[in-house]
Amino acid sequence: VQENVRSNNFIIYGAEEEEPDEYGNQHENVTDIASNLFNEIGAFPKPQVPTVTRVGYQKADGNISSSRARPIKVTLTCPEAVKFVLSKASKLKRNTFDHWKCLPIH
Repeated sequence: VQENVRSNNFIIYGAEEEEPDEYGNQHENVTDIASNLFNEIGAFPKPQVPTVTRVGYQKADGNISSSRARPIKVTLTCPEAVKFVLSKASKLKRNTFDHWKCLPIH
């Protein structure tokens, strides 16, 4: 059962995190990052995405610029959608106009 659950996930590495505001709140929307990814690879209809979250802990000092960006875990409803996204990941590497070129997806 655990293997079936894991096959519904993929990871985006290297997506920068936004700096918190003066009150320590972050307004980053990782769901937008996943949505932009689906637009870029031409996923139609867009897969259902139950959860999109950062993986790992944020540094205690809150200084994002001095730390590595935490990966983003995207969970889809079916493994076939994950296979489709992974098969189109090479399209992102060939994209010279966008930041997707430098973001590995696994």
